[in-house]
Amino acid sequence: MRCKGKWALRVRSFSRLYYKFSSLLLTLALLAPILLAATPAIALQTKNAERGRNRKSGRVLLFIDEPTSVVGVSEVISRRLAQHLSAMGVSVTSFSDLEPANAGRLRRAIQKLQQGDKKAGDSIPAAIIVVGKVSTSNLDPFNDLYMADANGSLKAIDTRDGKTVAVENLADIRGFGNSREQAATDALKKACEAVSEKFVKQISSLAR
Repeated sequence: MRCKGKWALRVRSFSRLYYKFSSLLLTLALLAPILLAATPAIALQTKNAERGRNRKSGRVLLFIDEPTSVVGVSEVISRRLAQHLSAMGVSVTSFSDLEPANAGRLRRAIQKLQQGDKKAGDSIPAAIIVVGKVSTSNLDPFNDLYMADANGSLKAIDTRDGKTVAVENLADIRGFGNSREQAATDALKKACEAVSEKFVKQISSLAR
């Protein structure tokens, strides 16, 4: 009797395993057509993503805010960065070179990308965007010369995911002049010169 009980228990265990295995096979059989149908779509999405990245490769977009204290500083900073990046084989576009309609569209896309909308990066025709702002503050005159400090930062952002990949901080860069405007302009010019070669090389490398 004891042997018969053990045999019956084994039979029931085997039956349960058989039904589980059969259910698994049935599930796989039902999913197979769906998986096979999805494979080309996934492959197409991957190919399109690679194609989009290749289209952006080697391109950098400069978006430097214009401070209210000195007009034209964004163009000065953009020009300096563009010169160095172009020498490294990178194609550079500044916001000041864009048509107003395109500039407005890209500005909105950059804002969305920075807010976490990764898809917004698809409409930005560059692998890396450089955003930032440099401003000045007046200091007390020294030896009959006006003085000003320039402070700010530049950030390189990957358009694939909106992540900041490089940062350049510019702090306490002093300028002098015969007027407050001259001192502020001098400080901002020195800030442009202070942008490090390391930062420029990082942008160049990440854009490729």
